[in-house]
Amino acid sequence: MEPGFASTQRALRVHKLFRPFADHYEVRTPAGDPVGYVHRRRDHWQATAYPDQRKQRTIFELADKLHAPAVVSDAADTVIGLVCRAGAWFGRTDWRIEQGDLEATGREASAVGAFLRAFGAPFSFLPSRYAFTIGGVPAVTIRRHFGYRTRFSADIPDSRLDRRLVAAAMIELD
Repeated sequence: MEPGFASTQRALRVHKLFRPFADHYEVRTPAGDPVGYVHRRRDHWQATAYPDQRKQRTIFELADKLHAPAVVSDAADTVIGLVCRAGAWFGRTDWRIEQGDLEATGREASAVGAFLRAFGAPFSFLPSRYAFTIGGVPAVTIRRHFGYRTRFSADIPDSRLDRRLVAAAMIELD
């Protein structure tokens, strides 16, 4: 397990970098230390996370299929968990993060913001907040910050959730 993705890590930050042919994300600690780089080709529904920009080792992979849960697996191709979208397109979307017998359910906090973002790029800069709970207990809160550069932050009070799964959920929310 990468040190930045250890269960003691209570927060993560994700910043999307501009690249012409692919989406690149930096995963950082709140102190700004990089813990991973995610590469997602725009013509494919999969992403791969690496510990550095040399792309020699894999931390996790995110395989997404249309109308199916996104599968998050580790470097040995063992499934870590699933990230599932289960909700309305023009309203607040429900999401699930599944890891073994744990299931964190979440929903976007703002119905108005969700409705506006459904119309695409003109409203993609609006902030949003997703609060995930496991059995009614807060598990993770993911925030998309205001601005045209995509930035996410996650506060993770539940130590049972794999941090790689939380990082994958932030990328899936983009």
